[in-house]
Amino acid sequence: MKIKKFMVPVTWQMTTMVEVEACGPEEAAHEACGVDLDTESVDSWEYVGDSWEVDEEGIFEIPSKGDA
Repeated sequence: MKIKKFMVPVTWQMTTMVEVEACGPEEAAHEACGVDLDTESVDSWEYVGDSWEVDEEGIFEIPSKGDA
């Protein structure tokens, strides 16, 4: 059996903390929704356990160079 290559779409969740200024928790939650995440803070992001998912319907085969 010939081994083939496939592209497999996957998703996962990451978590981090963001700092906002607000008068209370409800306003803080609202403010957090508008925060632009700083990609330089990627060191503080953590993987959310068991969040890895495969989109089986989106899998497709990568044609080999010999296929036309």
